[in-house]
Amino acid sequence: MVRQISIILSNVCEDRQLQLSLFEESKVKEQELGYVIDAIRKKYGPNAILRAVSYTKAGTSRHRNQLVGGHRT
Repeated sequence: MVRQISIILSNVCEDRQLQLSLFEESKVKEQELGYVIDAIRKKYGPNAILRAVSYTKAGTSRHRNQLVGGHRT
């Protein structure tokens, strides 16, 4: 039985800083795309943009987005 779960954040940096990669060319474009996706989800809800697998029988995102804290209300 789980009685407590703790989450700790440390060494959090500002969003202006970006980890460079030798293998990925466009981290800046990926970051900007993330901002756009976040804005769309904020305006239209969490089901506004989902991966295609979420629309299959095996997909769980649409169902999980209706739950609050993993439970039905």
